[in-house]
Amino acid sequence: NIGPQPLDNTNIERGASFISNNLNEYSNREATGRFELTPGTYVIIPNTVHPDQEAEFLLRLFTDKQIDSGVLGGKVKLTVAQPSNDTEIKTYERHAGSDKKLDAYELSTYLENISAAEFGEPLKFPAESCRSLVAIMDDNKSGVLNLNEVKRTWKTIKAYRDVFKQFDVNKTNSVDSYELGTMFSKLGFPVSRNVLASIVKCYGGRDNQISLPDFVMMICKLTFLFTSFKDQQLRRNDGS
Repeated sequence: NIGPQPLDNTNIERGASFISNNLNEYSNREATGRFELTPGTYVIIPNTVHPDQEAEFLLRLFTDKQIDSGVLGGKVKLTVAQPSNDTEIKTYERHAGSDKKLDAYELSTYLENISAAEFGEPLKFPAESCRSLVAIMDDNKSGVLNLNEVKRTWKTIKAYRDVFKQFDVNKTNSVDSYELGTMFSKLGFPVSRNVLASIVKCYGGRDNQISLPDFVMMICKLTFLFTSFKDQQLRRNDGS
């Protein structure tokens, strides 16, 4: 079992074997994947299910950082527009305590104000949700978030908001279980109906609708659990 990694002479045969053994997993019309890659040079090779076939394809890449990418033989540099973060920094400084950091209550107010400034509508995260966000985003386990951690938190929330808005068809700022299942598949987390029902019961209201803040909180927790589980597996494999 090998994961995404740079393609070179030492692993090309194993990579070909891995693809051959897992064709059925990628035989759908649309495939979405999430990967954490070490720095390097990678080659993405679209393929058909059966050999000697030709087909058109659309490939989209979303990255956290700027990358150099292009078609072999014609290099193209992709640039990511970096919005001004003056408002972000000023809002942070206005809400940070004497230690220049944000606790859960300060984070709740910060998120409400920064979202109102950027989106024209405030996102209200309860203090309990912000405690969970602090626990997830707090790299040094200090119980508060510094500027970089707050910026990463806000960037994550905006990314999940964009996904949420795509599937909130009726513009109610909430999604039902069907829309939620579609979003999970888009994010690379396909789940069963039973799991969806449990999630809606846990995070939804009486009308079985999940709001944007609850959706963000849910995805952050699931991502954290997934990453923790993956790290434990890696440590277990290294120790075996």
